[in-house]
Amino acid sequence: MDMGGSRMKILSSSYSKRLLTMAGIADELEAQGFAEFDFSALMNRKTKRSFDAFQRRICSSLPVDDYDVTGTRFRRFARYLHFTGTGELVRWALKRDENGSPITGYSQSGQYHPDPEIADVERIFPSLSEREGNNSAVHQIIQMCAEIGVMANILHPDGLLMVGTHWVRLSASEPGVLAAASPNKLHRDGEVITFGILLKRQNCVGGGNLIAVPEAAGKRPDQLKPGEKIRWLQLSQPFEAWVIDDRKISHHVEEIALGPDGTTAERDILLIDFLPQASKLSDDL
Repeated sequence: MDMGGSRMKILSSSYSKRLLTMAGIADELEAQGFAEFDFSALMNRKTKRSFDAFQRRICSSLPVDDYDVTGTRFRRFARYLHFTGTGELVRWALKRDENGSPITGYSQSGQYHPDPEIADVERIFPSLSEREGNNSAVHQIIQMCAEIGVMANILHPDGLLMVGTHWVRLSASEPGVLAAASPNKLHRDGEVITFGILLKRQNCVGGGNLIAVPEAAGKRPDQLKPGEKIRWLQLSQPFEAWVIDDRKISHHVEEIALGPDGTTAERDILLIDFLPQASKLSDDL
């Protein structure tokens, strides 16, 4: 399997000064439909320390994704409502399974999701507990992401947003085993803006991100026509991040495979997506 090789642009640990501010990230996002940056540059020391401890705890106990037959993907999912005008963020009402554990539903339109077995199907994922979902550092990160979206003229400065947070681990423990994201093709999300924040990368081969034109959705990377591929990028250090404008690009995450040092290959990421909620009057309902 080709895991990127010379095609892939590897992110440097040093970013231009303009990508160390929310305004600089927003400018690049608005100009080209995506941006790569170091999220840790946006956080103060206390927030970074608190979030790092929290994410380690969450990712160490992620349950297997029941929609992955290989057992190599692990996930929790939580929703919020965010009011950009006031900065208020509230947890979406939790449901519980037959054992009393918190769960949250997630679905993607077949217009955007290339997997017919999942498109337009509500997938039920384990969620975060009430206490975990109200973690202050996570709230601050969501609010910063929303502010970048507003500054990039993607999100309305006085709008209501549905926020999705996906805590995902890909893990491969044996040679020849590939751990894949879903969908395992170029796709668009349907949510207008999505952030990906790397939390951990250990002994991995692969796991790069391909950015392509919107029309490439539904294709595998080796099926792209000349001019459809925009960039390969690789998040390698904790808190390196990307953000995409779903209207302007499609994207894909490579599978990961076991690296050379003998330990299990693991790649943890937090995905944060935003979907504006349209206001309707009584006659429109």
